[in-house]
Amino acid sequence: MPQMYDLYNDKTFDALSERTNSLMRYKQLVLAPALSYMHDAIAYFKLRASMESDATTHGGAEALRAKLAFIEEKVYAGSDGLVTDSVLTKWLKEFDTTKAKAVMQTHAKANAKGSTFRDRQGGKGKGAAGGGAGKGERKEPTLQERVRSRRGAWRAVGANSEVMQRFSKGAKMRWVDKAPLPFNHGVSLADATAPQLEWMAAETERCLKTGAWVQARRRRHVSRVFLVPKPGTDKWRLVMDFCWLNAHCVKSRCKMETLKKLRRLAKPNDWCISFDLQDSYHVVGIDPAYQEYMQFDVREELFQCGALPFGWNNSPRIFVKVMKVLVECRFEALRARKLTSRVLVRLGLRRNEKKGQWELTQLVEHLGLGVDLKAGQFRVTPARLQKIHRQAKALLSEALRQRRWLQARKLAAFKGLCQSVYLAVPPARLYLRELHFQGIQGWGAKVKLTRQAWSDIEWWLRMPAQSRWNGRKIWRSPTRAKVHTDASLFAWGGVLSMKHAARGFWSDELWHLHITHLELEPVYNTVQFFLRELTGKVVRLYYNNQAVVAMLSHFTSRNPELMRRMRRLWILLDLNDIELQARYIRSEANEWADRFSWDKDLDDWCLNRRWLWWAEREWHRHTVDRFASELSAQLPRYYSTHTGTTRGGVRHFY
Repeated sequence: MPQMYDLYNDKTFDALSERTNSLMRYKQLVLAPALSYMHDAIAYFKLRASMESDATTHGGAEALRAKLAFIEEKVYAGSDGLVTDSVLTKWLKEFDTTKAKAVMQTHAKANAKGSTFRDRQGGKGKGAAGGGAGKGERKEPTLQERVRSRRGAWRAVGANSEVMQRFSKGAKMRWVDKAPLPFNHGVSLADATAPQLEWMAAETERCLKTGAWVQARRRRHVSRVFLVPKPGTDKWRLVMDFCWLNAHCVKSRCKMETLKKLRRLAKPNDWCISFDLQDSYHVVGIDPAYQEYMQFDVREELFQCGALPFGWNNSPRIFVKVMKVLVECRFEALRARKLTSRVLVRLGLRRNEKKGQWELTQLVEHLGLGVDLKAGQFRVTPARLQKIHRQAKALLSEALRQRRWLQARKLAAFKGLCQSVYLAVPPARLYLRELHFQGIQGWGAKVKLTRQAWSDIEWWLRMPAQSRWNGRKIWRSPTRAKVHTDASLFAWGGVLSMKHAARGFWSDELWHLHITHLELEPVYNTVQFFLRELTGKVVRLYYNNQAVVAMLSHFTSRNPELMRRMRRLWILLDLNDIELQARYIRSEANEWADRFSWDKDLDDWCLNRRWLWWAEREWHRHTVDRFASELSAQLPRYYSTHTGTTRGGVRHFY
């Protein structure tokens, strides 16, 4: 039977772990459920090593770290179940006889490489001006090296082979056709101001220290960089213009996680924290063979990217794939702040203490949105709303001076700003679609606003902070009414709560339209007919057309005519305080509404219009058409078998 030890209550081992980073790392490693089979081997070995090795000295710590790495490799290689004491003893002997010297040489080379990192950027050798650490001093590892040293912990929380390869070798580039030929786009920041240069000097030192930048030896593929001010601060964000490089790289797409996922993770009245990772993009390096494609020249100083940069089209996907490991672990196994902090340390990540909300709260701000778990709402923060108002006012002022002409770049920036708050503003996409219709030929071009686009910008300008549309519910409200609708090429049908029905036929202006346009009309007609019953309620709409359901879910379409009809529907819902939730339903389950839309009245007939004129001339003018329909009625007022909305008919059969 393997021997069991309780490492979590061993004060001696805890004290030793504080002096030895590798021991702390492996102590945290055994907490992972995925490596529970390692618990005996690592626990026994760490306890034995802590008593037999002097971990406080430099050589003792290196030997202990090498032994731990060797044992971990053995366990990963294919041990079945828990490792016994005899197997562990055999591994230790093998390490002492065959592996010790090779492993120690590897660690010595790694340490020498880390200690000369500063020398490579400042000059030759340790004595160069501004060079590396002196003799006997060890340089702090870069962020990539620190994360790479936690490979076991990343495996423990579920990192796949793709993520592990990013850590060990760095990100690589896949070319659309072939690698770009050498190019030089010139020197960047030549006209930078004194504050910008001061900030850039500090940023250069920081990025060289974290390993994000590496000094380049020869010019091969030099791109431009520029500074973007961070709102509300005196700092900038360095963005790299890799447009030419991105044109040659295969762009890999990924699905970003948004606050919409919060609906499935949180419950009403939950408490939460938020945090920001420090230098998060610097965690993943760039393969040395591809670093020369990411060069930039800052005032005659040539650098190349050693880590993921802002501006490369594949950086977001790679970063999301890496961080997904942390997010899944955090939400599935670590639900407390203390455990979250442990995981960050274990994975070699650092929390940016200047950002986020580390104290427990029910109201947190994230990317311009307020998340209120107590009220159950997403809201636009006052600062973000003021920014929207400011940009909308500036656009309208410029358009007024230029006869509705605007710079495409400014309009695109405004659209992106408004799109960022769509989760808190239900009609956001409705009032942005017309702006997307404005064709953009290039960033330097100009576009002319239509009257509808002008009106939509005014809507964003008028939206107050306490507007009923500044706030979307995180969790859906309970449904208070159910409506089924359907349409055919000649009629439409609607049913309320499977009890009350309405139907009608298309007028001469509608029957020739495409079926997608006709499918949207029954929604407006049904809501209008049952308006008294639906006012102020949450309505669940069931439809057997997925295109219509998608349009009603986001209230947007690329077709201008459909957008006109959706605006009309939105105004009807807005004025009567109706919340519409569209759901797809199969045609077989939408039987009643489908029957009304396809049912033809074979007994429907009408009097010849010539005889009607003769009768009115001989006797008097008629006021009502008995036993008619919307298709056969010849007078504004008529009696019909079914109710409708287009001609004002009155149902006469009950």
